[in-house]
Amino acid sequence: MIEGLGEFQVKLIYKNDNDTIRTYNAYSGDTSIGDCQINLYENCLTIFSINIYEKYQRKGFGKKLVYKIENVAKKLGYDIMIIEWSQENENYVAPRKLALSCGFMEMSKVDYDKSGYRPIKNSINYVKYIN
Repeated sequence: MIEGLGEFQVKLIYKNDNDTIRTYNAYSGDTSIGDCQINLYENCLTIFSINIYEKYQRKGFGKKLVYKIENVAKKLGYDIMIIEWSQENENYVAPRKLALSCGFMEMSKVDYDKSGYRPIKNSINYVKYIN
């Protein structure tokens, strides 16, 4: 933990319960350390953006944020969670490591069929079955 930072929290920002795209801001104490965006589909919840500010990277905050979103998915009744990254991302090693460390695995055709998820072009997707 960085000196002077407090307890990890996630604050949700969206307008109403019908919003399918939601943003979550991550804080340590009162300090903003990053955010993520999710998309709610019929059969799965997808994280399509995770951003932990550089100063706070490699300190476990990304993992904590993913686990907080997993709890959101459970509360909303999802049993499939997907993390998606563009293959154009120059730093693909860190997102892959994050996904694997949180229990995700690279999606197979069976996973796509189960979730009904149709990926964006040039993306790499990881899946985790929850609940």
